[in-house]
Amino acid sequence: MGKQPTSSQDPLGLRRQTLYIIEMLIRNEISAKVGQLLLDILPPIYQQKNPQKMVQDLVTFFKGRLATIFDKEDFNRKFINAALETDNENIFGLFLILGVLREFKDDERFLKVVDGFRRMNNIVKDFAQKNNNSIPEKTNEKLFELDPEKKLFEISGELRGMIDAVSGKSRKEYEDIFNYMASIKVDIDNFFDNVMVMHENADVKMNRLAILNRTVRSVKTLINIEMLQ
Repeated sequence: MGKQPTSSQDPLGLRRQTLYIIEMLIRNEISAKVGQLLLDILPPIYQQKNPQKMVQDLVTFFKGRLATIFDKEDFNRKFINAALETDNENIFGLFLILGVLREFKDDERFLKVVDGFRRMNNIVKDFAQKNNNSIPEKTNEKLFELDPEKKLFEISGELRGMIDAVSGKSRKEYEDIFNYMASIKVDIDNFFDNVMVMHENADVKMNRLAILNRTVRSVKTLINIEMLQ
């Protein structure tokens, strides 16, 4: 009907029912993308209209309710925002991510690495905005000049492999990823201490930007780095 439930007007109890669905998915450890679940159960009459838009609105609604549950779980508010502001629609997976992040919120190595990733993201974002998103997708290993940039390229590949392999069902998968991120603090520091990203050679510069972009892109599927200010 195009009417959004609010805290003061929700005659069908949709907010409460959504909380029940979320709790069932978490308690039964069901790994599934809520958007696809909703698409699968939409009656034919809605399939004929604009199902993708409708489902996206519902996913946003679910994530709003999800924040309420995560608050009750005493997860860190900054991490809640960072996890929910991604394209991740796996509710149980988000629950696992935040459970693991709770253990890392006081880990100085991890927090410093997050700062490093945010710095990478800012460099990439600033350049892309000023240059019509012209950063290349692929990296040319023949243009590597320094060991720290080679190492960061290797790290980006390792991270991408670990994150792509996530099933969304196992807490250990996320523990391994965040432990790995904490372990690479020295390598991130070495990169920024020894590598000039904005090199005078345009090809080298673009290649280094591509390395940064490749490194942060996978991580941003787990947590929105920009929310961790």
